[in-house]
Amino acid sequence: MKDTLLIHPGQTVCIIGLGVTGRSAVRYCLARGARVLVSDSRDEKRFVKEERDFLEHNKVEWEAGGHSYDFCSRSQILLPSPGIDLRHELFVSLQNSGVTIAGELAVVSAELNVPVIAVTGTNGKTTTASLIYSIFSTAGIKVAQMGTFGLIAMGFETKKDLTTSDPITLQRRFSELLEKNFTHVVMEVSSHALDQYRVADVDFDYGVFTNLTHDHLDYHKTIDEYFHAKSKLFKMLPITSTAIINIDDNHGKLLLNECTA
Repeated sequence: MKDTLLIHPGQTVCIIGLGVTGRSAVRYCLARGARVLVSDSRDEKRFVKEERDFLEHNKVEWEAGGHSYDFCSRSQILLPSPGIDLRHELFVSLQNSGVTIAGELAVVSAELNVPVIAVTGTNGKTTTASLIYSIFSTAGIKVAQMGTFGLIAMGFETKKDLTTSDPITLQRRFSELLEKNFTHVVMEVSSHALDQYRVADVDFDYGVFTNLTHDHLDYHKTIDEYFHAKSKLFKMLPITSTAIINIDDNHGKLLLNECTA
């Protein structure tokens, strides 16, 4: 993992989208001493109605009804919520102007300081990540599972909890996750995340590839672009990391050739 914190006192951070991730990002950044801006796509009337208490309690500046360059460019760091398409002209312009775009795990990676197991592929990411999580937790290892739509930290406090067929799932984000003493993170990594800088500052310790099929081409346009996005994860692996690749899949064979070339 990276050994430097991304959020520092005195910085200005812009949170894009005030959903579950966004609200926890606000709390995390304020706790770090940063100045926080919030930009949300909801129309102003609805946004104020739904978020008034949170906004007044945290005293953050905000805009609603869309994301504007003038507002977002006042920040040094942009933290987008899952689902934000960073290929949009606005975000490309912000990045070109020097604004750092980061994802949630990149923000807290230095504080977590634990091994990360990254799982990617068209099908089976959640199943594979959940199996890895189950193996770890059954062995009594504290592990957090991060899905493609955010963090799901599942921690068990007692042996009794380990035997339940329906374990309590704790939704955690940012500083909330850090309250748990996890020793490993299992992370589902989507092609969108790899393509849009969300995980660029994360050192993965293990990379797992399930398969690649003709899906998500509305976003990637071609299967080659889709494969290129997936392969970024394995190009990011440090030399000491381990790659686990399904070579029964044709793109898995291609990925293996790239990794061993």
